[in-house]
Amino acid sequence: MVLAQTVFSAWLLIPGASFQWNPAGSGLCVVGAILLVWALIVNRPGNFRILPEIREGAHLVQAGPYRWICHPMYTALLLVTLAGLSCQFSWLRLVVWLCLLGVLYAKALREEGLLISQFPDYTAYRARTGRFLPRLGDLMTRIRPGWVVMFGLAVTVLLLRAEGRIRWCACGKLNLWDGDIWSAHNSQHVFDPYSFTHVLHGILLFWILRWVFRRMAFSWLVTLALLGESAWEVVENSSFIIQRYREATIGQGYVGDSIINSLADIVCCAAGVLLARKIGFRLAFGLFVIVELALALVVRDNLTLNILMLICPIDAVKQWQMVH
Repeated sequence: MVLAQTVFSAWLLIPGASFQWNPAGSGLCVVGAILLVWALIVNRPGNFRILPEIREGAHLVQAGPYRWICHPMYTALLLVTLAGLSCQFSWLRLVVWLCLLGVLYAKALREEGLLISQFPDYTAYRARTGRFLPRLGDLMTRIRPGWVVMFGLAVTVLLLRAEGRIRWCACGKLNLWDGDIWSAHNSQHVFDPYSFTHVLHGILLFWILRWVFRRMAFSWLVTLALLGESAWEVVENSSFIIQRYREATIGQGYVGDSIINSLADIVCCAAGVLLARKIGFRLAFGLFVIVELALALVVRDNLTLNILMLICPIDAVKQWQMVH
């Protein structure tokens, strides 16, 4: 497992010809490095081994990052390698990162079994601590969701600016609506036809989160949905995804969203979450289908086609979409 961990990590961290720093990768790298140094200060190298074994005379560390995370060093490695992935993305490298995650998960399980046999208090410690991330319940009792949303939006704006996105349309005007997806104004003003797809994002995120976190308060469901949507806005406006849109979809002249458009998309996502909660699953599903069909008829694009063409482009579909 250690050999696989080393090989996968090196694959992700050694830069290639297409390596390019970006704000998201820089942020992940800094957070991962800080977490690693903090963990090493608290749990000194003499107290652990790289192999999934317990060193003789070792003691159980529950301070520092170990107060919230059982394996902060693994978390740090995942963050740093994720930074490497974001700076040189490919589907193969994504598979390698997922393999690394699997290896670290298996190592963590083995180490936890050994720690339970060595330290009687470890079972209680493990029950109140997350494996790679802090337990959501602990965070939710200490932090107000509104502050998390505001912080997330502020970080999103900063990252979008770092990616080179403009505040609003370069024409200098700020329109509430622009319905022409083929013009240079697309995704540059407040709302456009793609705003409806972000409402659908909210509907999907609500039901997925509701299914995964059945007992979570609605305020935190909204918060997680908006953080997820904000993360997508940053990824969508990265140079890699913009270039992918240009090559594989009908967005040949796409230059990224303006910041005001991205924020409006996040608001639309919030509207979708609220709507999904209000009308229930059946009506939400029906509305989803109707919106998808309407967008396909009016602009020859929708959320389903957008995902399909981004991941697995089909020439026949692209030719149909290009007729306008």
